[in-house]
Amino acid sequence: MVGRDADLALARQLLLSSRLVTITGVGGAGKTRLSVAIGEEELSHRPGGVWFADLTLVADGIEVGQAIADAVGLRLGGGDAIDQVIGHLRDRSALVIIDNCEHVIDACADFAERFLADRGATTLLATSREALDVDGERTVSLGPLPSADAESPGVRLFLDRTAALDPGFELTPENQDAVASLCTHLDGLPLAIELAAARITVMTPAELLAGLDDRFQLLSTTRRRQRQRTLQSTLDWSYNLLDSDQQRVFRVLGVFVGGFDADSLAAVTGTTLAAARAFLEALVSKSLVVRAGRSEVSRFSLLETMKAYAESRMVSEGELAEVRSRHADRFHRLVTACARMIVPEIRLGTRLQHDRSNITAAFEWAMAQQRWSVAGELLLGGLAVYENFGHALEAVTLYSRCIDGVRSADPGLAEHLQVAFLLTQILLDDWRPAKQSAADLRTSADPRMRAVGAALLSFTHAGIDASEAVRFRDEALQALNEARSRLPGVNTDLAGLWIGPVARRLPGRDFDVPATLASAQQVIELEARNDYVTYFSARNFATAAACHVLLGNPREAFDVLDVFATLAYQRSSGDDIRIFALLAQGDVEEARLAARLHALRGVAGLVSRECCDSVLVLAALARAEGDRATAAELLMHAGVGRHEPSTMLAYGLAEDLGVLDEFGQSQREALNYIRADAQGILGERTAMATLRCELARRGWG
Repeated sequence: MVGRDADLALARQLLLSSRLVTITGVGGAGKTRLSVAIGEEELSHRPGGVWFADLTLVADGIEVGQAIADAVGLRLGGGDAIDQVIGHLRDRSALVIIDNCEHVIDACADFAERFLADRGATTLLATSREALDVDGERTVSLGPLPSADAESPGVRLFLDRTAALDPGFELTPENQDAVASLCTHLDGLPLAIELAAARITVMTPAELLAGLDDRFQLLSTTRRRQRQRTLQSTLDWSYNLLDSDQQRVFRVLGVFVGGFDADSLAAVTGTTLAAARAFLEALVSKSLVVRAGRSEVSRFSLLETMKAYAESRMVSEGELAEVRSRHADRFHRLVTACARMIVPEIRLGTRLQHDRSNITAAFEWAMAQQRWSVAGELLLGGLAVYENFGHALEAVTLYSRCIDGVRSADPGLAEHLQVAFLLTQILLDDWRPAKQSAADLRTSADPRMRAVGAALLSFTHAGIDASEAVRFRDEALQALNEARSRLPGVNTDLAGLWIGPVARRLPGRDFDVPATLASAQQVIELEARNDYVTYFSARNFATAAACHVLLGNPREAFDVLDVFATLAYQRSSGDDIRIFALLAQGDVEEARLAARLHALRGVAGLVSRECCDSVLVLAALARAEGDRATAAELLMHAGVGRHEPSTMLAYGLAEDLGVLDEFGQSQREALNYIRADAQGILGERTAMATLRCELARRGWG
């Protein structure tokens, strides 16, 4: 950051007295860079941390709450996303930076108004091309960098960027006037200066200046509108230095959202992979494309202003419809690699995790074109991306927008979507619509769908009405037998996975551990034969590990958990089971260290109901330390386990502590409340309060 010390000091001063400060300025003025610098300076003064929400990837205002939740590490449940974000931040003395608000400014203003009305301890720092226009907002307006002489910030920025490309370049009496004039003609805009500096390896400052002057007659005043025209002209100039093939590829890049890899570029441009990589190498060298991180597969992206410019060029060339169609087809092919499956494939979701925004953009295009089957298959195939990486609420929102069109155009696909999103509703604890979805599936002509619907209804009636639970279970088994006769295959096997937890027991306090282990291993083997890994597979790995712990075989539990870790299943790490295994083999000290990390993560509230598992883990630790009274008290306040594995461990611990009846009654009451009608919290508030008290008691805060 060059030449923004005064702006940084002003913004930090305003943050002392205002809970909303907005940095405004034209694209390319350095708003993002300044906000990051402010965050770095504020970090040591913000006990709740500094969090950065980049809204560049947000295509619609409805997604603002989800984007901010992602940035602050909050996994959303059912309900209003903004209310959850505000509640999460209320008691934290944090700074949240929301960057690039201009294209969703109304939604950002609404969020800011609700945020300020809550009167919490957190502060917002926004960046936008215009103010949010919210009561209580203070603004810092970024003007151009002074560029009149060799010591001015604009010239220093130019020299800093050229040094990275050409270490031999120096400011001399012969070129300093040309450099200063060049920066002045670029209106002191950091992005424009950096673009010019990127050409220093092939052009002298005088040639750069001549090129600008001859082509564009750039304005040098500081009015906002004219500065924007200056940046536009600078981008035109950089674009016109590309050859025609490079220009075509650069225009296509404007269709990608959230980055891309070389394979996707090749597919959308219709070139070979080798050619796509050559184009990327050329565009990266000209600072028009940047490499995004250092993941296993190289990914690239455009700066926000560059993306907007590429899109505008694509529109002017009349290519938008064709390119967006090819983009949608590319990601449709990727997500349908496993065809139409009832349950999403975890490994496919992991491979596509960085392309969620591209999948959403492809879905939006298919919706706009009323290509209902394509839109539905994009959601069905991409569900593991949304669900496994914390975007289940977004998936439900997209599903609700397309289901009527898909149902009328492609009824079979609609039923597959119904099952897939039934899973999402369960994961969000949104039981009322989940029960309705299950009831709808019971009327299907497809026995696989009927099996899923009846299995879910059996689960929801368990503990409330045992006779109804058994009736629905038997109905599910009958439908599954019909499916095996009429429709054998992977999808029938997957439908059977829904029945597994119901068939081996009706939820209660009695667990047949050997039978449960055998059932879990059967599911694991079934999916291995089909080479298809699902949510159920992940859950059954965890169940098998928990069974080994309860059977006194911790080494076998560790072996299973090592395989579980390779699934990259984000919703559960299996750490709670690993801690129980450590305690089972007597490694109390190692278990204590792991329990502390688990509890600190749980109290942060980053994963829904993880605090419940943290309290359970600490109860087991207290028992191992010989404090059975504390262990029993913690267990009774641990809420309801998220999955069957932790529930099994909880009942095993309750039996050991002699509180099995009391614990079982509390669990049944909580589950009955959730499954009967309500969107519940599964004892999370009590568990969170208990967790905080136990952390304080242990001095782990």
